[in-house]
Amino acid sequence: MIEHRSISNLVQNSQPYGYHRGARVLSSLAYTFDPFVVDVFGTLSCGATLVTGRKELVLGDIGSAIKNLRVNVVHCTPSILAVVPLDPYPTLETVVVAGEALGKKLIEDWSKRVKFMNMYGPTGASVDCLHTHVTDVSLTGVIGRPLPNNRLYILDENLHPTPIDVEGELFIGGVQLARGCLNQPEQTEKAFISNPFVPGERVYRTGDIAMFRTDGKIVYCGRKDRQIKLRGQRIELGEIEDVINKYQSIQRAAVLIRNFHDTPAVVASIEFKSSVTDDQVADEKEALKMYISERLPRFMYPSLIAHLSVLPTSTSGKINRRQRQADNRHHMVAQVGSLNTPNGPILSSRQSLAFISQYRKIRAQDPHGAQEVEYNFGRLFHQIGQLFPAS
Repeated sequence: MIEHRSISNLVQNSQPYGYHRGARVLSSLAYTFDPFVVDVFGTLSCGATLVTGRKELVLGDIGSAIKNLRVNVVHCTPSILAVVPLDPYPTLETVVVAGEALGKKLIEDWSKRVKFMNMYGPTGASVDCLHTHVTDVSLTGVIGRPLPNNRLYILDENLHPTPIDVEGELFIGGVQLARGCLNQPEQTEKAFISNPFVPGERVYRTGDIAMFRTDGKIVYCGRKDRQIKLRGQRIELGEIEDVINKYQSIQRAAVLIRNFHDTPAVVASIEFKSSVTDDQVADEKEALKMYISERLPRFMYPSLIAHLSVLPTSTSGKINRRQRQADNRHHMVAQVGSLNTPNGPILSSRQSLAFISQYRKIRAQDPHGAQEVEYNFGRLFHQIGQLFPAS
């Protein structure tokens, strides 16, 4: 439940979006996605023009829309921006991204071409409450400073402020705070708590991990539920996504954790650029494995990889991770060369023959069991490695 005064504060302080009198602003966001609110009222309140259109025109080919509609400002999610061609856009002045973490690849591609703004804010704090001008990759992860009349706290588990350069959970207070979750009193009580520093006020528990830099800007470090410990090592899934997204043939990627027989595994879903043909997919995946192995420690290698022609996105333009979690298992392809086995990341010939023999038996007896094998290579290889040590 968002109050009028919260949106009013956001609109009155919408200068970071690049809106100005006479500007043509392209909104690629669905009207059900909360940032669309600032597109409408922020644009019209300053004398700019809001450019909208059919989904096929706007989302189908944003590059052509920018050129043909003489767009000055684009407001979109990083997932949408990732598919925009890096062509010359003479009229384009500002690109504003929000709704997802901003990776290094997009910063490298866009920070020198336009004024590149990164906005941050959960729905519980009325769309956006932090902003930063991204000028180079040194600002990867930086979400900047709060907009006026917003208060930001980074607290530890005991709700004590964390020191500079120490991670904690991000809490938001101030005029843009929502009343709560409609008809969900339990969720409201959990997410909106009493402000430990200002009596009578509340703060919103974002679930995001962040820290203060020495210059006072805030760095986004990831979601609490996307920071995991796997085999005793702390893994930030966003770091893996960043590496994969920088591979030359990758259009977009999403990394998540899936449990197979109560064993967690890192799974990467990838979408190649349109220039990669079906005949080239296998070679590109092998090259991608090598690329990952040269840039990440072994414990961060994806155990499984899925190639899809197009990664699913929500109506707001974000990668639909929930749908990826629910996708059928036959989409997954094992990364044999990058699995962590007791004898190293690459199977010996003897181990490979043992695996093939076991796999054929399972497939003959139970085709569905074979799918489980395809999804749980790590566990099976571990067993094979114990039975047949590498010679």
